[in-house]
Amino acid sequence: WIKMTKNNFLSVLEFQLKLEITLDGKNDYLIMTDEYYTQMQKSIEVISSLKPDICIFPEMSYAEEFNNTFYNLSSDGKLIVFGSTYEDGKNITKVFQNGEIHNVTKIYPCGSEPMIRNYVVPTTKDFIENHLKSHEFNVNGQKIYILNCLEYYKMAYIIARDEILSKELFSFIVPCSNSNPKVFIDESRAIHNHNENIYSFVANRIK
Repeated sequence: WIKMTKNNFLSVLEFQLKLEITLDGKNDYLIMTDEYYTQMQKSIEVISSLKPDICIFPEMSYAEEFNNTFYNLSSDGKLIVFGSTYEDGKNITKVFQNGEIHNVTKIYPCGSEPMIRNYVVPTTKDFIENHLKSHEFNVNGQKIYILNCLEYYKMAYIIARDEILSKELFSFIVPCSNSNPKVFIDESRAIHNHNENIYSFVANRIK
């Protein structure tokens, strides 16, 4: 995907990976199959060739052994959202930029996630006041919000309609693992009917 901006352009590349996930009651786990490694190898080859400004992988696709690769590929301000992983009972979105990794806690887990069992879900007001800033990144002077799956469903509509929060906002970047993508498609229509100047890039897991 390539989206023109006022002064430049941003290239956005999405990967939909087939992932196998299991859980132990407290955490979800990625099963690193041969198919997973094949998909990752091909994805890295494409990133190395095209050198996009933004890359998005689905929720739960993160594996630590690829850190050094993405440290290098995220230099010069490029942004790689390498899905997420569970750490200590929380779903953490893994974001690489400028050779560093940023851990962004998912604030709105879905009902089937183990995180939901021992977690107090905040209000949307609390999300905006205390969590939204950690989801905000800048790429080539363009503001983006990274919202993990249900965070998009809960918050993107509110952000898009808020004059201050949506000011100079390029897009929502959404790593996702949703078994009912139609819900997200319907929600995105409502979001962008109210603010046609913002874009949504959703990378969903293939089951």
